[in-house]
Amino acid sequence: MTKLIFFIVMLIAIIGCSSKPSEPVVDVKVTKKYNSAWHYYYYMVDIISKADDIKIKNVSINNGNCEPYYETKTGFSPVPPKKALRFGDELFIRTKKCNVIKVAVDTDKGSWEWNFQP
Repeated sequence: MTKLIFFIVMLIAIIGCSSKPSEPVVDVKVTKKYNSAWHYYYYMVDIISKADDIKIKNVSINNGNCEPYYETKTGFSPVPPKKALRFGDELFIRTKKCNVIKVAVDTDKGSWEWNFQP
């Protein structure tokens, strides 16, 4: 009986520890850009995959106060892509009229936050 209890405790500990990697599976960079045609500044958020088969569930910019526009083949869309990222793949997100200070990325492998200086 004690061996069974020990096995269950160890199994719970292993499952609990392996549910979220300690290191983020993505990296985030923020760049301020200038649109010379329309004469305004905007921010570009670059999410870079550091592992294979990463699915981006949601990206929250400034606690959801800044709407993300995801780059697609035909332009930008407010809907996140369904395609998984491979190691080294990038996902570009454009913002409108907001100063990016915080980016939270929710993936199928866990969630992480990054803070940036305004």
